[in-house]
Amino acid sequence: MVKQVRAERTRQALIAAAAIEFDRHGYAGTSLSAVHRACGMTMGALTFHFRAKADLASAVCQEAETITRGALTRLAPVGALLPVVEFTLVVARLLDEEVTVRAAARLTQERAVPSPWHTVWRAVLRDLVD
Repeated sequence: MVKQVRAERTRQALIAAAAIEFDRHGYAGTSLSAVHRACGMTMGALTFHFRAKADLASAVCQEAETITRGALTRLAPVGALLPVVEFTLVVARLLDEEVTVRAAARLTQERAVPSPWHTVWRAVLRDLVD
């Protein structure tokens, strides 16, 4: 049980470090070496959890989807325009404050890995506008 907790903590730390690197340097400009050094982990720890850079980028995008979905589920559809304004503020705040979300947006824009991150917020916006 202790090993599982430590392994999950290591995995989350690697995802957080990768998000920072992908946000700063994009997919092509980020190396696995930079990620493991930024995280203070060994390359072995990184490759134990993620076999390739694409796997790590996908994990960053999945984390961003979870964060985005969580933030947007708190929107309450009331009135005509208010929910769309609130939605815009929530997404803008996520892009400003959440490095993982910012990294996923960049990875999606670069088409570095297949990521449905944008579909999370697009679906919510579509529902609000309908």
